[in-house]
Amino acid sequence: MNKPIFYIDTDTMNLLLHSGLERPKEEFDLVAEFTDIPYWATVRFLKTRIIVTVFRRLELHSPNEKYAERLAKATDYRKGKVDVNAAPGIGENIGPIYWTCLLLCSLMDGRQPEGMPEDGGILVENKDGKWLKTPVRGKQRPDLMVTTLFHGNMMARPYLEDAFERDVQENMDVNTLMPRGDR
Repeated sequence: MNKPIFYIDTDTMNLLLHSGLERPKEEFDLVAEFTDIPYWATVRFLKTRIIVTVFRRLELHSPNEKYAERLAKATDYRKGKVDVNAAPGIGENIGPIYWTCLLLCSLMDGRQPEGMPEDGGILVENKDGKWLKTPVRGKQRPDLMVTTLFHGNMMARPYLEDAFERDVQENMDVNTLMPRGDR
């Protein structure tokens, strides 16, 4: 079974961190896609240890380790010993990211979500104090902050397929864009 993907922004992340939810009791694996920062994280919550790995998204929407830069890994052995290996600049954020991932596990009550779309995930939002967990797929997915290198410059953009679609539409000639009856 694929790991469930959760989409969460930093405002919702802060609400989750102050929600009063506790560490999950059941084993759980997930991917957290942060929508307004160019990171995503994986969590393996096991009986003996918790492993959270944070990646910087480089090109593609898919949380694939081949197309990302590993920035940090935290291993909590659940006996008071935690090993953290983090690149400069992400080290101070590993704590909130770690707890966000654990609280997402708690939010799901230790259960893998049912009806999870194959090309999507679960959008987590807090509306009027209630936690909404909405399945999203395709273009319903939130835009993600993607970092790419373009001639040595860092850039951010939405989904790759949206960029291609926009480029095709911008480069069509006027006759193609006009309805048949108006030509």
